[in-house]
Amino acid sequence: MTTPRAFFTLLMAPLAALALPIASTADATRAEAVDALFAPPLIKAGAPGAAVLVIQDGRKVVSKGYGLARLKTEAPITPTTVFELDSCSKQFTAMAVMILAERGKLSYDDKLTKFFPEFPGWGARITVAHLLHHTGGLPDYFDAYDKTSKEGVPTSKLMLHLIEKKKKPLFAPGAKYDYSNSGYMALAQIVERASGRKFPEFVRENIFEPLGMKQSLVYDETKPRIINRAHCYDKEGDKYEDTSTDDLSCIYGDGSVRTTLNDLFLWDQALYTEKLVHKATIDKAFTSGKTNDGEETGYGFGWEVSRFRGARMVSHTGLWLDFNTYIMRVPEKHLTVMVLSVRSKFPADTLGDKIAAICLSGKARAKP
Repeated sequence: MTTPRAFFTLLMAPLAALALPIASTADATRAEAVDALFAPPLIKAGAPGAAVLVIQDGRKVVSKGYGLARLKTEAPITPTTVFELDSCSKQFTAMAVMILAERGKLSYDDKLTKFFPEFPGWGARITVAHLLHHTGGLPDYFDAYDKTSKEGVPTSKLMLHLIEKKKKPLFAPGAKYDYSNSGYMALAQIVERASGRKFPEFVRENIFEPLGMKQSLVYDETKPRIINRAHCYDKEGDKYEDTSTDDLSCIYGDGSVRTTLNDLFLWDQALYTEKLVHKATIDKAFTSGKTNDGEETGYGFGWEVSRFRGARMVSHTGLWLDFNTYIMRVPEKHLTVMVLSVRSKFPADTLGDKIAAICLSGKARAKP
């Protein structure tokens, strides 16, 4: 005998079957269009390639790799391949700062010298907000670093110490926007002083673990072992040269987050929720900062702020060694596109925008 519950299930099954193909057919069409973008000659068989994640309305429309992650072992790129995020790491540094701000451990108006009294007097005019918006004027740590020195492994602490020796900032804090890796490196050090935890530990305990990002970490001077990591490559003629090195990869805050497509899906979805911070705080991160004269910088907290096809877009590019990364989100359209590449001069951002255009147009091809 058919029970009422079983009868209801049988009645609803055909309706569900009718509803599912509408979304899945559209997703399949978009996935085919993405495959075409990454097909040869862009990524040939046996060559280093890229990973692509497309999320629309909470669904993974595309989550796959094209080409190889490591040429020597012929390991393919997959959703579990671990990539260096390069400057896309800044969104995690900003989140760490926002978490501490909500807990009352720091304020966006706090001065650099509150956390580092040993800093020269000009540091008393630079605030946490200045560093987040790239308006702080900190000197570039690469310019301060002498590769021939015997000061040891180039760490974030060492780089901040080298900046401390400078007699003045590049410009008056707030006077203008000037993209600064030094600023985000300093923010990671502020997180350490405010929380009493090493930055990699704080990010793991307060971001990665709560979201279930089990393959994610911040690389530092301890040089943690990374399983299934991608290498990066530069092409010389017809040959690819492995350019992966950890010599300058122990500096964190401005980079050094290592993660996978699977973990980035969890991160992306969390940004629609209040799992880590309140919505108002996330909105602040997605809002452009301003200079002293009121000009918008086009940069929020760890995100570039712009528009894409009339909708607000937050995005970031990354370049370190020969890794090329791009993460773009159009929150009101519930669309995210990520392209993580292991090849020099790879057009990750251009391809990401083409994919987004495909998804928002509903067509198999993006307009040129």
